[in-house]
Amino acid sequence: MAEMTRRERILKASHRERADKLPFLHNWRHMQIGWAERECRNRGMGISWARPSYVTRIHDVDITEQWLKKNGQTVYHR
Repeated sequence: MAEMTRRERILKASHRERADKLPFLHNWRHMQIGWAERECRNRGMGISWARPSYVTRIHDVDITEQWLKKNGQTVYHR
C-alpha cells in the first residue's frame, strides 16, 4: 500500500477512519514563514486554511485595537 498524502490522512481522520500515520495540521494564522515552516512541511505537516467566503466593509468607521496586561493576562480591547 502506498503512503497516504497529508490531505488523505486528514480526511480519513475527520471521517473517523484509520490513517497510516497520525495526521498533523496547523492553523495558517499561527504559521511562521521561512525555514521553520518549510521544515515542518517536509516532515508531513498539513495546513488548515479557514478562509471566509465573504468580505465585510464598514464605511466611515475607524477600528482600533489596544492591549494591556491585567492580572498577568493580555486583554484586548477592540
